[in-house]
Amino acid sequence: MKGLLENIFITILFVLLFSNTIHAQQLVQYSNFTFNQSLINPASLGIGQSVNFEGVVRAQWLGIEGAPATQAINVHLPIPILQSGIGLSIQNELIGAERNTGIAIAYAYHWQNKSYLLSIGSRLGIMQKQLNGDKLITPNGIYDDEQLNHQDDLLAQSSTSALAPDIEVGLYFLKDQIELGASWKRVMAWKYDIGNNNVPLAKQYNNVHLYGTYALDIGFNYQLYPSVMLVTDWQNIQTTVGIAAAFKGFIQLGISLRGYNNKSFDALIGMLTYKLNNNLSLAYAYDYPLSDLNDVTIQTHELSIKYKYRAFFSNKRSKIIS
Repeated sequence: MKGLLENIFITILFVLLFSNTIHAQQLVQYSNFTFNQSLINPASLGIGQSVNFEGVVRAQWLGIEGAPATQAINVHLPIPILQSGIGLSIQNELIGAERNTGIAIAYAYHWQNKSYLLSIGSRLGIMQKQLNGDKLITPNGIYDDEQLNHQDDLLAQSSTSALAPDIEVGLYFLKDQIELGASWKRVMAWKYDIGNNNVPLAKQYNNVHLYGTYALDIGFNYQLYPSVMLVTDWQNIQTTVGIAAAFKGFIQLGISLRGYNNKSFDALIGMLTYKLNNNLSLAYAYDYPLSDLNDVTIQTHELSIKYKYRAFFSNKRSKIIS
C-alpha cells in the first residue's frame, strides 16, 4: 500500500512538472497552502485533539490599483465521540471593484485505523458579492464632474450586491509520511443578480484543488517536505511545486514555484514557518512575480497564524521519566 501511494504521488508530480497548460488566477489562492490547509479543504478539519484558531492576511501585487487583498479566519475542533470535526470560517476578498464576503460551517467525518486516516468533509455557506459600479469605466460611458453614466443597460451606476449559496466538498488521506488532499469548490455554480433589474452579471465557477506532501526524515533533527498542488477550473490549470526544510520541528524554510513553462511562469515563493511554542505558530510567504507583472510590482505578502488549544480534549497526564 505504501509503495502504491508513493508511486501515485510521484506520477502526479511528473505530470504537473511537464504540463503545458497555461494558468490563471483561481478564486482566493494561498502561497503557504500546507499551513493554511483547513481553508482549502474541509476534510482536514478536526484532525487531532485540539481546538484550532487560524487566521491569514494576504496582500497581492501591492502597488497595482485594485489588486487582490484577502482576510480569513477559521475555527475548527474535533468531536471524538462522533469521529468527526466541525468548523466555522469567515472570508473577505477585495479585488478591483468587487468584494466577496462569505461565512460557512463545515463538517468532516474521519475513518482511522493503525495504518491510515481517511476523511471526507463538506463546507456549506453563504457568499455575498458586491460590485461597486461607480468604480467602473465603460468604453462608451460619460464621466465628468457632473455626470456618471456607463451607457450600459445592465451595469448599475452605484453599488449592488447579491447572495448565493456556496458549497464545497473535500477528501483527505494520511498514511505514514504521505499526506494527500482534494477539494471541489463552488459545486453548484450559482449566479449573482448584481446588475440593473437583478440581472445575473456574475457566476460562480467550479474550482478543484489537488495537493500532496511527503515527509522525509534526515537524521533526528531535520526533515524535508516536498509538496505539490494543482488547481483547475476545467479551463486553465495552475500548478505549484515546492520543498521545505524543517529543524527540530520548530522552524521551517521553504521555496516553491508556481508555473513551469514559458507560458505559465507566475511566481517564485519563499516561505518561513516558526513554532513559538506547542500551541502557537506563525507563517510568512513572499511571492516574487516571474511574469511581466514584475515590471510594475514585486510585492505580495501573506501572513498566517495558528493557535491550538490542546487542553480542550486532553486527559490528565502522568509524569514522564526519560
